[in-house]
Amino acid sequence: MSPLAYCTICFVLGVLAYPHSTPLHLIFPITLFMLSYVCHYKGWRIGFIISFSFLSFIGGRQWAETRNPLQNSLHISHKHKTNDKPAIVGFTVKSVRKPTDYSQSYVVDIEQLDLKKSNGLALLQLETTALLLPGEKYLTTAKIELIPSPSNPGAFDFAAYMKKKGVFVQFKSTSDELTFVKYQPTIQGYAHRLRKQLLGHIDNLGMRNKSKAVLHALVLGDRSEIDNDLQADYASAGAIHLLAISGLHVGVLMLILQSFFRLIIPTYSQYNRWVGFLCVTISLWGYAFLTGLSPSVLRAVTMFSFLGLTSVIKRVGLPLQQLWLSMITLILIKPSLVYEVGFQLSYSAVFGILWVMPKIQAFYRPKKIIFKRVWDLLILGCIAQLSTLPLSLYYFHQFPALFWVSNLVIIPFLGIILGAGLVGIIIAPWTYGANHYGKLLDGILHQMNQLIAYVAEQESFLVTNIPFDGLDATLLAALIFFLFLTLQKRTLLNLSILTFLSIGFHYSIYQSLTSVKELVILHQYKNTILISKNKKRALILSENLQNVDPKIINQYCLDRQVAVQKKQTLPFGFEWQNESLLIVDKNGIYDFPSLEGGIVLLRNNPKVHLDDLIEKIKPKTIVSDGSNFKSYVKRWAKTCAKYNVLLHDTAASGAYVLANP
Repeated sequence: MSPLAYCTICFVLGVLAYPHSTPLHLIFPITLFMLSYVCHYKGWRIGFIISFSFLSFIGGRQWAETRNPLQNSLHISHKHKTNDKPAIVGFTVKSVRKPTDYSQSYVVDIEQLDLKKSNGLALLQLETTALLLPGEKYLTTAKIELIPSPSNPGAFDFAAYMKKKGVFVQFKSTSDELTFVKYQPTIQGYAHRLRKQLLGHIDNLGMRNKSKAVLHALVLGDRSEIDNDLQADYASAGAIHLLAISGLHVGVLMLILQSFFRLIIPTYSQYNRWVGFLCVTISLWGYAFLTGLSPSVLRAVTMFSFLGLTSVIKRVGLPLQQLWLSMITLILIKPSLVYEVGFQLSYSAVFGILWVMPKIQAFYRPKKIIFKRVWDLLILGCIAQLSTLPLSLYYFHQFPALFWVSNLVIIPFLGIILGAGLVGIIIAPWTYGANHYGKLLDGILHQMNQLIAYVAEQESFLVTNIPFDGLDATLLAALIFFLFLTLQKRTLLNLSILTFLSIGFHYSIYQSLTSVKELVILHQYKNTILISKNKKRALILSENLQNVDPKIINQYCLDRQVAVQKKQTLPFGFEWQNESLLIVDKNGIYDFPSLEGGIVLLRNNPKVHLDDLIEKIKPKTIVSDGSNFKSYVKRWAKTCAKYNVLLHDTAASGAYVLANP
């Protein structure tokens, strides 16, 4: 790899290390800079790469610290603690998030708090019928709160997800409580208005709901009409990437534009090649504007704008150089991009394709054109899937074995489908032409949906609920990297490293990093769930096992790498690792002297005299789960505070975990 590759990777590692490290003294970067200069001057390539890579690591860490919004003393996250009561909030709408069944949320830029200057991003939650646009300024009265952490182990950590996007707090309101101040035009605002207008015209095509939803997602990047069943089908078929505009769509569009402009601008001279490159790049950025300037589109357009230089400057290894250059450019603009799943998947896939695919094509390639195309698509899909496999297993815990079907059947026609969709959007405002063309486009998209649904029905080829942690992902990534390297250079060193990594990976997937034994009281509304875990076995305890949310159990088992589950009805109490647990329900029975000094679980709103219970049982901890009324919990909290007994409320603090490593 080139020095740029090493420096970019180390810069990224420095950004990732920022939250877990402290700044180094200024003498270290100065020394490394001088050392790298001497090595470069003397021609010591290895010394230059090592010293400059360490310097890049320090630079990445410092750059992440500089761009951290929490460094600003006026940031809203520093002020929410001093505002327990509702405050006057002045904000500007920045972006619109995908609606849910319960609310419509927006990312807003806080400008004022109680008429004092403030800044920082926040999450605003409104009713589902709210219609706010980017660039609009409002005033409202609301209570600023931290985004809550997940209640149960293994649940999606929405708070951590939003923090990586620079959003730390949230507030709730209604449209009626918002006071409109003014509209300040922004690029995102213009893009949002244009896209809304185009989406409205698509109704003239007279397409079926699912076909129209796919057209919205495929061409304009709007996934709001994709229902859960359709999304599950695409995920099971390994084609979920088709529903989100990313590198695949932008790459296909770039090929279409390059072919189109070659017909208009012959590439006989260097000047014409530059003109063609500029036309393609401007068109790509115009498409990014059309799709609403979402982060995934901006990332893909930036990456392919750099890669498009290869059509102008022809040098060996240039595509990979442009890949590293685009990556470090994006991170310099926004360091938090390194945490986004789409960013990681895009660059992993493109790196694998650019690095490995030419080597395999040079090793073997069919002579007949049709077999050549099939072979290229097959190895492209396999390389992309292998390159992103560690991330896919870590984030999604599933593997669609029939992913190659979408690569062989859909991707060859993606250019035609994408082009047909763009034409459909252009002619949609004209009702007469739209009606006839809409039938053709609906037929194409309907057949694609039917194929995806058929592949998704082959459940035996879809492996789900795969336990996979960070160490597993790291070892598998290293294993795949050295597998690609060994295919190119079959040396004894590479084979030895590959063997050791394989042994380490197989040991890791069978050895859990979590506690060997633990007792967990999960949080579920109007229900009580206990899990007793022993290594990779879990005993699930509940009064009504039919009402247990399977999603909560599956998330816990994935996070704790549980392989075997057993279910049992809830007892009145039991002993666990020398700890006694007394369960007090609506019957209010608690007079068990043998359970003195243990843990007490209050469930189903027991009408119990808590003072008497504490005096008799002397519990060290009282736990209230999701089956209790809030009014009861508030009353219990006062009593526990009087006796200096810890009250753990799962609704506020999440699941109660008693672990024994």
